[in-house]
Amino acid sequence: MILPNSVFFREIENLIKEGDTVKIKLVGNSMFPFLRNCEDNVTLAPFKESDLKRGSVALFKYKNYYILHRLISIDNNVYTFSGDGNIGITEKVELKDIIAQMTLIERSSGKKCACDSFLWRLKSWLWLTLSPFRRYLLWICRKL
Repeated sequence: MILPNSVFFREIENLIKEGDTVKIKLVGNSMFPFLRNCEDNVTLAPFKESDLKRGSVALFKYKNYYILHRLISIDNNVYTFSGDGNIGITEKVELKDIIAQMTLIERSSGKKCACDSFLWRLKSWLWLTLSPFRRYLLWICRKL
């Protein structure tokens, strides 16, 4: 069965509001190189405001689209997100627009990576720190 994104994500939003966690297959390249299109599954869970920190990945609604991107800054209750594979594109939302936080990645190989693990947080920090060089790093990653 194929559902329109609006119906699919509205149901995800309802499940999260009820306190459930949801596992979905990733579609899209905006989080490359850390998340892979049609290969990785991610687990989304309810969150507390204090859980959202620079480097967290969250599902949010932006201009009637549902987006899963990395939090790059919080300033005066404005949350700025960007995809790992995006150069210079950001989305600014309020807390009410954030639906869930990514807590787990499951690779197509079956390997799992918790988003609160030291390795994942280190990779996230490095990627954010190296943002001035992201264009070149992405070019290299896409060639590999």
